[in-house]
Amino acid sequence: MGLDQSGRYEEVAVYVSTCFGLEFGVGRTGEDPVSTYQLAISSDVDVFNYDGSEKEVDATRYVLLLLIKAAIKASPREQSLLY
Repeated sequence: MGLDQSGRYEEVAVYVSTCFGLEFGVGRTGEDPVSTYQLAISSDVDVFNYDGSEKEVDATRYVLLLLIKAAIKASPREQSLLY
C-alpha cells in the first residue's frame, strides 16, 4: 500500500493498493470524525476479459461484511453522498 500520487484525491492523503484488477483506497478528510476512514474501491474493466456469463457481485456489501467480521465498525456511505 502506498500514498496515491495520481491527483484524483484533492487535498486528502489516500493510500492505495491494487489486487486482482481492483484498487482499494483508504483515507480520511479533516472533517471525518477521529478514527473514521473512508474506503473507495474502483476497478479497471480493461483488466477483465468478460464473456457475459459473469454474475454481478456487490463488492461494497462484501467488503463491509469482511470488515465487520474483523471487528471493524463499518457502514456504507449515505446514499445522498454518492456521486
